[in-house]
Amino acid sequence: MKNIFFYLTILITLFSIFYFSDNVVKQLPVKTYVSGRIINPINDSVKIYNNENTFITNLKYDNSFSISLDIDSSSYFTFFHGVETTSMYINPGDKVDVSIDPQAFDESITYNNSPESSFLSQKYLLREELFNNTGNIYLLPDTLFNILLENLYNQIISNLYTLTNKEFIELEENKLNNMIDFYKQRKSVIDALPKVGDLAPDFSYPNTKNELISLSDFRGKYVYVDVWATWCAPCRYEIPYLVQLEKDFYDQDIVFMSISLDNDVNKEKWLNMINEQNMSGIQLFASGWDSIISQDYGIFSIPRFMLFDKDGKVLDLNAPRPSSSEEIRELLRELL
Repeated sequence: MKNIFFYLTILITLFSIFYFSDNVVKQLPVKTYVSGRIINPINDSVKIYNNENTFITNLKYDNSFSISLDIDSSSYFTFFHGVETTSMYINPGDKVDVSIDPQAFDESITYNNSPESSFLSQKYLLREELFNNTGNIYLLPDTLFNILLENLYNQIISNLYTLTNKEFIELEENKLNNMIDFYKQRKSVIDALPKVGDLAPDFSYPNTKNELISLSDFRGKYVYVDVWATWCAPCRYEIPYLVQLEKDFYDQDIVFMSISLDNDVNKEKWLNMINEQNMSGIQLFASGWDSIISQDYGIFSIPRFMLFDKDGKVLDLNAPRPSSSEEIRELLRELL
């Protein structure tokens, strides 16, 4: 009997230690505030969210807002208004003030009481400036590419080291190193892509009747390829222009081919959109981003337009969009 009581006492003691230590370590949610003003608002609400929490509020009569968050740890959040988003980093107990003008969204963002969020905004602008000022950075010679990446790294890391939040600094150091590695890997992929005049890698995908169609089926004709998806807003924007372009060059030696990167679960949506938008030409379904065409042609974003000659060779892997109007028409008229 004494042994039973002895073991029971030990079990109760251990349970108490684990229970109470667990409750001591666990931090309770802390009231945290994000307030500010939207200049030239697109709609009447703002949203702040991450994987665990979503907070929404309506704008007041003067386009100001205030959101109260109950959070127990520091975390990245996304600020959303209209169709624009920006990243924030919020600590429990913060009282963040933000001002944004959607007409110049990224350039207009200002934060008070959130140095981490200010850093994230500056980091985005530095990246945007690099890509806007250099055109397609991945097409630059390796030496110049590496110099520009090193400059970007030094600018961002210099801004980062002005902060005092050690946890955030460590997170961003890792993100920055991963970003630089990503850019280098992407350049390696693009450098390995077929060049103008090279025979284009072939691909085969089912059409709306589930018949397998290949690029090589159209030797003897030029082929203008649109890689898109139903969920992609810029892709949908191009559709009316593409439909008109096909009409303008009807019955000439050119094939218009649209290849969807929608996942299989959206195949019905793909079929419906083809009918709703009166899309003609060759319509193929590639079943997602991991398709062969994405890998062989380095497709990292859509829409992507490509042009191939009558021998199945590459003319342009970044051809002008249908919405470019005269640019694409002039190019096709020269070929045809």
